[in-house]
Amino acid sequence: MSETLESTNPCIEVSFYNQEGTVAITESFDLDGDIDASDIQSEIDDIALTIENCKEWKITKHINFDLIDRVPTSLDEIVDIAKGVIEHGEAFALYYNNTGNCSLEDFQEAYSGVHDSEEDFTETFFEDITDMKAIEKAGLNPYYIDYEKMANDWFINDFWSDTCSDGGVHVYRYL
Repeated sequence: MSETLESTNPCIEVSFYNQEGTVAITESFDLDGDIDASDIQSEIDDIALTIENCKEWKITKHINFDLIDRVPTSLDEIVDIAKGVIEHGEAFALYYNNTGNCSLEDFQEAYSGVHDSEEDFTETFFEDITDMKAIEKAGLNPYYIDYEKMANDWFINDFWSDTCSDGGVHVYRYL
């Protein structure tokens, strides 16, 4: 919990309401990478006990969630998104925005990095998984591999991408 919001980490503000429905107090929680939802819930419960006639609490503001298009609602989801954004930045935010999945494990399995283009990714990936010398030994010239067409095929069912703010594309594998 923090009194002021000077952090660049994702944060939430929680307002506590009294019986009359007015805000009794608002507290800020810095979602650094080490906190979990149960820690926040315990702090919220402790604060609520100190407020006379506390009727309910609500998350009233999400701070430094600028990259997130979907508004997370549960504390578990909020903390998972915060951890993903702290660790992976834009790549995780785009993954969550496109899939609604805030699992770091799934993100790490799906994410294939930043590339200049889908075609560039396809060429790099193909060369990593293929024995190019075997292609040459078979009498085929790798120059004739059409990576553009291959990328078109791969990005229909196997991979998807989203534009990187610094140029290029973030590439993800469909799970």
